[in-house]
Amino acid sequence: MRFSNHVRFRKEEDFIFLCDCKNLKDLKVPLRYWDFLLKLQKGINALKLSSEESLLIEDFKKVKLLED
Repeated sequence: MRFSNHVRFRKEEDFIFLCDCKNLKDLKVPLRYWDFLLKLQKGINALKLSSEESLLIEDFKKVKLLED
């Protein structure tokens, strides 16, 4: 599982700004997820996630930011 090719993100001062450039959707994510988002960009195994990371993945699935 990983981000779709249209998703970009960057670190801001107080949060991480995610953008789905194809569908023009913007999200803000707390800074504590920076390392997790870097791993997700390369691809991760969804079975090896913490409960907090699983909740974030579910939110990303709802807004269709992920691909298998």
